[in-house]
Amino acid sequence: MTGSTTQILSYVTALLIALTSIPVIIKVSDLKNLYDTPDQRKLHTRKTPALGGIGIFAGLIMSLLFFGSFISFPELNVIAVSIIIMFFTGLKDDILVISPFKKFMSQLLAALLLVAFGQFEIQSFYGFLGIHSLPPILSHAMSVVFIIAIINGFNLIDGIDGLCGTIGVIVSVTFGSIFLLHNDLGYALLAFSLAGALSGFLFFNFPPARIFMGDTGSLIVGLVCSLLAIRFLNTNPMYHNSALALQAPIAIIFGIMIVPIFDTARVFTIRIAKGRSPFSPDRNHLHHMLIDTGMSHLQATLTLALLNLSFVLMVFYLNFIGNLYLIILSLSLILLFCSLFRYIRNRRERTLHQQHPTV
Repeated sequence: MTGSTTQILSYVTALLIALTSIPVIIKVSDLKNLYDTPDQRKLHTRKTPALGGIGIFAGLIMSLLFFGSFISFPELNVIAVSIIIMFFTGLKDDILVISPFKKFMSQLLAALLLVAFGQFEIQSFYGFLGIHSLPPILSHAMSVVFIIAIINGFNLIDGIDGLCGTIGVIVSVTFGSIFLLHNDLGYALLAFSLAGALSGFLFFNFPPARIFMGDTGSLIVGLVCSLLAIRFLNTNPMYHNSALALQAPIAIIFGIMIVPIFDTARVFTIRIAKGRSPFSPDRNHLHHMLIDTGMSHLQATLTLALLNLSFVLMVFYLNFIGNLYLIILSLSLILLFCSLFRYIRNRRERTLHQQHPTV
């Protein structure tokens, strides 16, 4: 089986498994009354099953394990174990609810296993801020922090229909295409298996959503995307003597995952500045801002997806300017976007207040 054939089959397999399993999950959720109930912070208005992550997990893990046997993929076992840890953590939280501390400890365990046994280490900053190779202790610590941060980044953007799944498809297909070009077939398999599972899930999650992915799904998506990013960062130097080499790998990772990375950093900063826990819930996310401008879930999801895709294209096209300048440009543009929609939201709120002063 050729590399491209394996990736196509892995995508289709994960897609079909998700498509066939999720209707069963919806039916069981209805029978057992397993719903995500609306409240003042949440943006949906009706009870909706939140166990779509089971279908994502099924599609991803079955496709990954089956097709992984046809290629060399030494890290497959530890990756599968870490995915399973995230699966059971998210499943318990979706059904019974667990404390943020317990959820964090599960994420920490998965990250430590990946760094210790999978060698998922951020080994260098490649000249960003004048930093090149990192000492082992710092490399291990930063890798664990990065994995946990990306897991929570995807968990936090899972607030409106279709958003987390769509961003996950963009990220996984982008990394998967790079790995396929590099003939890095194991990680291309991981990326396209996730993309397939998410594509199947999105069929039921686009507005009006019939099911949510829940923490079961978002934790898995964040974990896999963090691994794809670290693999990209560590393999890019291998191609410095080829046309496939990229000059700004850190800035490219930032651009590929701009929505979850920026949104997480933004809301954490706001919460800490207000003297609150960075993990306390609120309505300060980018998707909340877009909804508050009058957009529907679909419009907000497509806006953020197009924004993310635009940054993907930009960072690849401008990678020759280097990490520092490309990150500064990316930050400037995303802040401009944020300011524009904050202005639109505030103007709309003033107009509504003038029309209904007693509300």
